[in-house]
Amino acid sequence: MKRLLFILLLSFSFVYTQNIINGSPYSFTDSKLQTIKFIEMPEVDLDKLLIEDKNVAPGTPFRYGKIFYVDYNLNNSGTWEVLDDGSRLWRLEIHSKGAFSIGIEYDYFHLPKGARFYIYNPSQENVFGAYSSLNNQQDYRFATPLVKGDNIILEYFEPHDIDFQGRINISQIIHDYKDALGFFNEDDNPNRSCGTNVVCPEADPYEDLINAASWLDMGGSICSGSMLNNQRMDLEPYYITAWHCTDGDNPSTFRFYFEYEASSCNDDWASAGPYAYGSLLLSASNGMDPDYSLLKISGDILDSWDVFYAGWDRSYNYPVISCGIHHPGGAPKKINIDDDTAYTASWNNGPPSTHWRVFWDSGGTEGGSSGSPLYDENFRFRGQLSGGPTDFDCEEDGNYSLYGRFDRAWEDVKQWLDPENTGAMFIDGTYDGTEEIQGCTDPFALNYDQDAIVDDGTCEYPSLGDINNDAQYNVIDIVLLINYLLDDIYIIYGDLNQDGIINILDIVILINLILDREVPATEEIY
Repeated sequence: MKRLLFILLLSFSFVYTQNIINGSPYSFTDSKLQTIKFIEMPEVDLDKLLIEDKNVAPGTPFRYGKIFYVDYNLNNSGTWEVLDDGSRLWRLEIHSKGAFSIGIEYDYFHLPKGARFYIYNPSQENVFGAYSSLNNQQDYRFATPLVKGDNIILEYFEPHDIDFQGRINISQIIHDYKDALGFFNEDDNPNRSCGTNVVCPEADPYEDLINAASWLDMGGSICSGSMLNNQRMDLEPYYITAWHCTDGDNPSTFRFYFEYEASSCNDDWASAGPYAYGSLLLSASNGMDPDYSLLKISGDILDSWDVFYAGWDRSYNYPVISCGIHHPGGAPKKINIDDDTAYTASWNNGPPSTHWRVFWDSGGTEGGSSGSPLYDENFRFRGQLSGGPTDFDCEEDGNYSLYGRFDRAWEDVKQWLDPENTGAMFIDGTYDGTEEIQGCTDPFALNYDQDAIVDDGTCEYPSLGDINNDAQYNVIDIVLLINYLLDDIYIIYGDLNQDGIINILDIVILINLILDREVPATEEIY
């Protein structure tokens, strides 16, 4: 698995993202500049925030920041200076006492060609930029990443020969009160040990899936999510997370960190590394059934990040789970491992069978894990995390995780994930779009993607009534058939009397088969 080594360069470190112009802030080399004005943010009531977080309802994004809504811009804040060549320099320092880091969001950001914008801390340990006209967006929104410490500086350089004056309007200042990125490596929160670091040997078989998952910063709160492949395999940057993560937020300011991983198996700290910036919301469930949002990332995803576009399976068959990959509490990327079948469940006494329920053999989920991907034994995406029990504590024995079912979202997302309308039931993942789609795509074949598929792509079918295809009839088949019936799903091998519908008569026939303890030979269904 690719591992990046983040190195301190000179006396400060730059963290490069897409659409960044090389260079350093003008003030770093000019000692004659005057003292700049600063803004002191109101004091944060940490105890109140932590109490609120402790009592948050399930299905709520993990909050790490107190958001101050402000209206600071180039005209009403900061210090302007005219330089010798007629260019201008604007700087503003912001203090937020006790913050582990500070993030900024802008409701209007538009720069002329030649202008440069930076954000950094006084120690120059974190320097982000230069941002330029390349970062102008159609909606004029922008956000800069978390900068370590409780003092940060914004610096804008504008040449004398510009076409128009730049506009930078700060709308939100985010006070990080949980050390979301582990800048100070003093976090004793147990959710940083919730799951296994993805650099541990036991995670090696899941390398591709690990490279599909990311840490999602929405500004003040955190979720997880995964890249998804589409049937054209053209590397369109589709990304899936939970609806409750994106609800009420602006995806154009989201940041997607794909390489936020610990450097060793036992380490709980990591550098967040580069990120993709901005996205467009394509489709969302607008509720917890099945709690999904499909995004298209608008920023560049560099080849050097080695991002994997995960395959998916849209079938309604109960999946055997392989793993889940997530960022509990905003921690570096973790993996949960399992080898059991996931069964359906409802969310918070809502409609039945909207989610997959998973009891993990290794690991668990917590706040920050929301939206993270669930993968089956064929390494295909099957759902995104909504949450778990009320206490949402991965250390608690018997806790489980609930994932919104991908098959329930299919009708809304298929125009992007199967744009040719091929009817494919599954596809595999890719790094570069060159893998071939293989196997049977018949929705009535329970084991259509298993090793039993013959080379010509045809499928083997289960016996009528053998719902889980284990070569025996028992109460499990009855339970599965009832669940399919409640879900109003037609499965041809559940239609035991072959009358074109599934109802109580099929259950009666199945019970008789069980009582007779007879397993007929596998037969061609159609």
